[in-house]
Amino acid sequence: MKHSEEKLEYRGPGGADITAEVVHRHPDPDPGHLPAGVDAEIVRVHVDGDLIDLHRLTVVSEKHADPAVRAQAYAQLDAELLAGIRLLRRGHPVPGPRSLSRLVGRERPDSLPFVLLAARRGVPVAEAAGNLLREEESHFTAALLGAYRWMTAAGLSHRALTAHSVRWDSTTRTVQMEHFFASGLIDTPRPRPAGLISLPPNVNPDAPAGWILDRDDARAVAELLFLALTGRRASNPELARRPDLDQALENAFHPDPRQRPTPRDLLERFRVPEPLGPPPNNDMGEGMADFERERLRKHPAAVGAAAAEPHRASPSGGRGFFRRRGRLEHDRSQ
Repeated sequence: MKHSEEKLEYRGPGGADITAEVVHRHPDPDPGHLPAGVDAEIVRVHVDGDLIDLHRLTVVSEKHADPAVRAQAYAQLDAELLAGIRLLRRGHPVPGPRSLSRLVGRERPDSLPFVLLAARRGVPVAEAAGNLLREEESHFTAALLGAYRWMTAAGLSHRALTAHSVRWDSTTRTVQMEHFFASGLIDTPRPRPAGLISLPPNVNPDAPAGWILDRDDARAVAELLFLALTGRRASNPELARRPDLDQALENAFHPDPRQRPTPRDLLERFRVPEPLGPPPNNDMGEGMADFERERLRKHPAAVGAAAAEPHRASPSGGRGFFRRRGRLEHDRSQ
């Protein structure tokens, strides 16, 4: 086979510069649910003697998007990158579970921004919903709740979990959470949806102001779980037909995130073992420092404003559960 002369140069999450030989590249076959201004392709490369597929995220060129859309796209790539670093740091030296997208690298300094992720697996939950085999249902439940627990342990809230940002791989019987473009850090102020050009599909514009909690994504996780297991959207009539899920998802649909169950609550209710070991004894300091230097260089005003924002502990929310099980407060069908 003729070797390609094209090279892919990138910086790994630990700070090492890597050069890979590009064997083949093609557009992402499922780009319809990417944010405006973000483009994606699949790149097959030779690196360290291995042939691997990578998911490469970039910002569309100037002729295909206006400056405001491109500016938001750059911020969304930063969110994807920061999420990838935090997930790697939580799992280090182990890469972390296959149920979460895995950061492979990013652009080198003075190059156009891009993010490299490990290859996507399986199909969107939207395609698998209602078609899981009986023996697959418990695997899906454990994988989804385990990924949710891992994500929050890394200090992240996804904020845009949908049936298109979570995939199901029937071969390995696990999920893959991806598209962390709208993600935020737990115990930081919730971003104001009004400041977004295009609202991520599962970000509620009426969500209360305040601080991001580890239970912010509980509603989206509950919706995904119900959809995958039943093939139907969660609603009060549908929940009534599945009292087992209605009870296990108690308060998950509460409009106030402070009243929703935590990731640990959901693990206990579905009898899924705790997927985390003790926190790692490392901080991937060089990789994070490298990221922050580049972020400051590209967005000095935004980073400076974030640094000036005083940090406060998140509200506890307590355990005052809203006693209506999994009922959807916005449902008017009853």
